[in-house]
Amino acid sequence: MISLMDVVFNKKIEEVVKEINIEDEIKNAVISEEGEIGRLLRMVRDYEKDDVEAMSKHLSAMNLTADEFNKIMMESFNYACNLTGDC
Repeated sequence: MISLMDVVFNKKIEEVVKEINIEDEIKNAVISEEGEIGRLLRMVRDYEKDDVEAMSKHLSAMNLTADEFNKIMMESFNYACNLTGDC
């Protein structure tokens, strides 16, 4: 959700993450897709864009099948739904 805060607050993401108290690792991931969290964020963004070629590379690098990834995504959607109550 942090990665979408620029849209919510109508500010650059760099400005948004400076104003909230989060770890540098998360800030760097959101701003420049650095580190493991950044790679995962890139993967989710490519998934949301339906970039099949990029997803194939991500899955191969992580040694995941498409079915395994889809299961993980469904679990994360369910977690977010239960957390927010916005199902």
